[in-house]
Amino acid sequence: MKKTFKVLNIISPNTYILAILITAILCSIDNPLGGLSAYYGYRGVSYDILAYYITSLIAGSFISKLISHKKIKEPITFNTKYLEFLFIISCLFQIIKFINIGDIPLLGDPMSRYRLTIGGLEDFPSRLLAPLGICFYFEGSRRKNRTILFSISAACFLLNLAMMQRQEIIIQAIGILVLKFSERPITIKKIIFFSSLLATSIIAIVGVGAILRYGKSGLSTQIPMLELPIWILHLELVGAYIFGEHVLAISDKALYGLYTFGDYFSLLRISDSAHGAKLIGQEFTTRDTAQSIGAPYSYYLDFKITGVIIIGVVTGFLLKLLHRKSTQQSPPSIHVIFYIFLILNALWSLRSGVFILNTLTGYIIVALFCATTGGGRNIKTIRMFFIPIYLATLFGSGMAVIFRG
Repeated sequence: MKKTFKVLNIISPNTYILAILITAILCSIDNPLGGLSAYYGYRGVSYDILAYYITSLIAGSFISKLISHKKIKEPITFNTKYLEFLFIISCLFQIIKFINIGDIPLLGDPMSRYRLTIGGLEDFPSRLLAPLGICFYFEGSRRKNRTILFSISAACFLLNLAMMQRQEIIIQAIGILVLKFSERPITIKKIIFFSSLLATSIIAIVGVGAILRYGKSGLSTQIPMLELPIWILHLELVGAYIFGEHVLAISDKALYGLYTFGDYFSLLRISDSAHGAKLIGQEFTTRDTAQSIGAPYSYYLDFKITGVIIIGVVTGFLLKLLHRKSTQQSPPSIHVIFYIFLILNALWSLRSGVFILNTLTGYIIVALFCATTGGGRNIKTIRMFFIPIYLATLFGSGMAVIFRG
């Protein structure tokens, strides 16, 4: 009998811990494009910080297991009409982005996407396209009118592809793959095949994208063209960790959340001073561009070891909570969509360094929750609370485009 696995058991919170360890190991490989030698403060990976963080993740996961999970009598489902409304809004804001840059990057100049002057709240509605693409695929696999729903999912993918938004493209592709194999076991042969296909696709998207942006001569004339995308991806994976080690080595300054929660400072206008990746670029480099520090180094930079522990416990708790809810029912409930997005956000934090429940994640959760029906009294109360919040953000996004776009 062929040995099989369930995809949701493979993409568990333990996957996040494994990714942390793999990233740390990859940091020991010097990159000919400039890795270990690029930052003089780098003296190797601080495994003590990683140990605190991983232990905190495990502790948070254990705490989640202590909470009893009652099965919801009335299941929570998506209302496709509400999803279609969100899709139309997202399309409008994506079209506004094309108008803003005066081009379609996929068909015209790939570099034109960097001329975009719309960001933050103005950009939030269009960032719903990838999560919506996953939702429409989820609903299409359970309904008779699957052709229409699958077509809308494909449209979400194509709109992000047209803007050459690699993060959104990868998120939707991984999300759909997880959903496709979430209801039935998958063999080792298929795991190897789809893992290889995904890895090749990511190398192509990230590597070729960088070559188009900088040109081969702008990256390296010594590395063969076929090898160059692999080194580009390697640098993308380890760069934020190496830079984080460099910053911690040259500075004892605590930023008190200005990096980890920088997007909240920006959205709520809490502080007029620089924050987030822009602050890191100003404080610790001579470059004008924003710089990222990977988690958990970003948490240590903001709050020292206390922040690493607290944020680690909260992250582990949230990931395990949603993972349990995702695997409780067959076929999987809509919790699996929220879990997919959260685990991918956690993996992305190894590069971005921000907390997994950042403003964009919160916006997506609120918007998608507004498109649900069913659930108990508490769920319905939360939904009624979220609807005016979403409408207020939609109004704010529209006004921001008019006056700041």
